Amino acid sequence: MRPYFFDSSGLVKRYVKETRTSWVTGIVYAAAGNTVHLIRLTGVEVVAALARRVRSGTLSAVLAASALTPLRAEFKHRYRITSVTVALVNQAMALADCYVL
Repeated sequence: MRPYFFDSSGLVKRYVKETRTSWVTGIVYAAAGNTVHLIRLTGVEVVAALARRVRSGTLSAVLAASALTPLRAEFKHRYRITSVTVALVNQAMALADCYVL
């Protein structure tokens, strides 16, 4: 089991076909046994990204709606959700500086 962290730009690939979708799906797939970490705001950002694509005409409303159902279910039961605190942001900044994330 490996831990992964996804921001919204990575996670949206799970719900909309684009470059690297199969890679993300392989990681998120429950049988892979990985732990997928998200911050709580990621759900909002993915929903906003889908809505933005519908408005721009690059995603149909039907495909967006069909993506929202698994997103909401997986957000509740599949992902490990972390709330953002000042301490977490400070630690993340230090890790990003140290490991060039």
